[in-house]
Amino acid sequence: MYALKIRLLSIVSLLVFVTACHNNTSEVGTDLSKQEKQFVSRFQNKLLIKITNRTLQIQKKKVKSEDDIAPLQDSKVTPIVYNQYISTKNMTLAHKKELFISEIIPQILIAKFYIDKEKEMLQLLLNDENIEKLSFKDRKAFIDKQLLKYNAKNVTDLLQKMTTLPTSLILAQAAVETNWGSSIAFTQANNPFHIISEKSSESRLKTFGINDEIIYLKKYEYLPDAVIDYFQNINRLERFKAIRSQRNKTDDPLQLVKYLENYAPNQDEKYVELLTNVIRRNNFTKYDNYTIDSEYINDLTDREISKIVDSQTKRRKKIISSDSQRIEKITERSVDIQYKKLETPEDIIAVEGKYVVPNVYSNVVSLKHLPVKEKKKKFFDMLLPSVMVAAFGINETRKELEQISMRIKNGDSVSKKDSLFLEKQLDSWKARNVDDLLNVKMVTRPNSIMLAQAAVETGWGSSRFFVSANNTFGVWSFSSEESRVKARETRSGKPVYVRKYDNLSMSIIDYYKVIARGPYSEYREQRVESDDPYEMVDYLFRYSEVGREYTQRLKIVMRKSGLEKYDDYEIDPKYIDEN
Repeated sequence: MYALKIRLLSIVSLLVFVTACHNNTSEVGTDLSKQEKQFVSRFQNKLLIKITNRTLQIQKKKVKSEDDIAPLQDSKVTPIVYNQYISTKNMTLAHKKELFISEIIPQILIAKFYIDKEKEMLQLLLNDENIEKLSFKDRKAFIDKQLLKYNAKNVTDLLQKMTTLPTSLILAQAAVETNWGSSIAFTQANNPFHIISEKSSESRLKTFGINDEIIYLKKYEYLPDAVIDYFQNINRLERFKAIRSQRNKTDDPLQLVKYLENYAPNQDEKYVELLTNVIRRNNFTKYDNYTIDSEYINDLTDREISKIVDSQTKRRKKIISSDSQRIEKITERSVDIQYKKLETPEDIIAVEGKYVVPNVYSNVVSLKHLPVKEKKKKFFDMLLPSVMVAAFGINETRKELEQISMRIKNGDSVSKKDSLFLEKQLDSWKARNVDDLLNVKMVTRPNSIMLAQAAVETGWGSSRFFVSANNTFGVWSFSSEESRVKARETRSGKPVYVRKYDNLSMSIIDYYKVIARGPYSEYREQRVESDDPYEMVDYLFRYSEVGREYTQRLKIVMRKSGLEKYDDYEIDPKYIDEN
């Protein structure tokens, strides 16, 4: 999974505010977020800062044939992640084993690297007396977050759940579960452990069991994520309680394997025997000494670490100074956006309740050929999270601007950066003044209206501009310098273009700017006066050439689809951080 977390400084960057596990789109794994790293820097402990900021230089490689799979040269392993994995189905057994091991070992080590790193951090926080005396509240806050993250009862339970298994044992299970890399679960879903999907909302692969029963397997974007999910299952399921207890007593895979007889409901002691034979006959225990090549592990220099410590010291002094002047610190919020790519309508994750996971899609698939009822459901599931993410970002930016405006009114000093930020937004939203910007132009709309308009404008997700350009509201392009798509029709003999966006949420943000800058003053004014979507929608008659007929269509869509219920929906609090 991909993610970004940065401070909300401009509307242009609203869509790049975030995520919990990854710091940029080139990284794979489950590294700490930017916010978590900043939080840890509060402790001003150089060793802790060094561990926290340790990263992997992961090599991403495209695979066309088995020749593209890098063989293991020795115990120092290059952290390679492949865009796909080669099926070993029609290979000789020896060849099959060699290729599969070369594919899977780097993935196991990448996953273990990140888990081991977090455990090392936690142990340092628990055992370093200087940290305990210096920052008790921060220390407790960090540990509480980890308890919640790993669903642990206490610190002892947390450390147990952050303990991994020997590489040989994980490798043996992957070999058995995938028949040495020949199963479709491995090649089509990056799922080497036959992990079952329990939610229809997650990406998954439809398979059939021994008795032709339908079984859904979890589908992973990257294989290290499957390894981490495997550890999470080991850590949370009751049937693995015994192996959790034993792995703190021994790291002998041939002892630990005895406690995996209940890995799946239909397995027994024969499964243990099979795993044991695979480990012994293939000398898998040698892989327990394999590690990521240190050439690919990035550590901060002493100078960089000192710079972080100095910066944190200055920050603490600045906060104390601000408190004395009674200036409240702005709450900086960010959303853990889950960026997704669609291949088929089945990849659209269902919205299953009031608290919505912020899944933002970077592309759109046509819903044209789906049955009407399914088409509508998929359309709302695809669009609603992006509508909510865009609105959240705009509202957070308004808060930032309100604080800047307040400082100006009070005669307090304002940095050049903040002053320019305010000026840029005034121009971008075509606002007469700050009051117009905050209270009229940058005001979001109910989800029900947004969804109804999107449905009408895109023909329920079937329009060419929606599918090829992520353009939800038919926003035109008037500049050849921006990304755009040419329309088939012309106006007064001249070609017409529509804007092309990187993802759905960016399209929605641009729509809000169109409403702010365009001839929609009645709609803007009514939004300030009323929250009733059926009253507001009457004032959208200028958005379409058909005028009042357009607003009637919107009302029909809203009423028949029961869209008002979405006005009370919120982004799942689990995906929102406050610092």
